[in-house]
Amino acid sequence: MNRNQPSRFSETILLPTAAAAFALPVLKPSLLWASIPDSFEATEQDRTDTPATYLILKRLKSWNESPLGLAAFWEEMQHSRTVLILDPHLDDAAMLRLYEKIKIYKMEFDDFRIITGEEKAKAPFRLLQKYFVERKINSFCEIVAKKMRYRTKSKINNYINNKGKVPFDELHIHDRFVLTDRELWHFGGSVGCLQDGMTAASRGWSDEETKFSSFFHEIWKALGGRAL
Repeated sequence: MNRNQPSRFSETILLPTAAAAFALPVLKPSLLWASIPDSFEATEQDRTDTPATYLILKRLKSWNESPLGLAAFWEEMQHSRTVLILDPHLDDAAMLRLYEKIKIYKMEFDDFRIITGEEKAKAPFRLLQKYFVERKINSFCEIVAKKMRYRTKSKINNYINNKGKVPFDELHIHDRFVLTDRELWHFGGSVGCLQDGMTAASRGWSDEETKFSSFFHEIWKALGGRAL
C-alpha cells in the first residue's frame, strides 16, 4: 500500500461526548395563554398571542362542563420527576382539579410537594396520596398548609427560621410558582391555569438562575415539612 495514500479504513469519526449526548434542553422564557381552539371545542389549546374575546367568553361558558387549564403544563408534568408547588391560594376546589389532572394523565413523581395557605386543600390532597398508594407508586407526596394572615394585628408565630427573623405571613406571597425538575413556571392565576377567567403563565425560567428550589426548601423546612 502506498503510505502517502490514506487507507479507506483510516477515517476517524468523532462521537459526541456523553455530556453532549445527554445535554439538557436550553430553557427559553415564554408567555402562554390558556385558551381553546377557534372551532370552539371545549379542549385546551395554548396560545402565544392574546386570545380573542370570543374565545375567552366561550372558554368561560365551557368551564362548568370541563375545567380547562394549560396543555403545555400538563405535558411537562408528565415528564417531570420533581414538582414543587408554591401557591398561597390553592384551595380545595383547585386541589381537586389538580388531583383529577394527575389521575387522568397517570402521572408519577419521585418528589411532589405543595406549600399553600389554604387548610382546605389538605382533604383532596389525601386523595392524591391514596391514589399513589393504590398504584404502588413510591412517591414522596406531601403538603404543608399554613393559613396566611394578611394585614392582621394578631400575633404571628410562623417564623421562617428558629432565629425568628421574618414571619412567614409577612412575606405576603401572592403569585403562584411551580418547579418541574429544573424549569420554573409562574402563574398569574391558579396553578395550571385551572380557572375560568382569562389567564396566562410564563415558563422557561431556569432554577439554576432563579434559585427557586432553595427558596422553596427554606420555607418548607421552616414550616415543619417532612424531609425527603
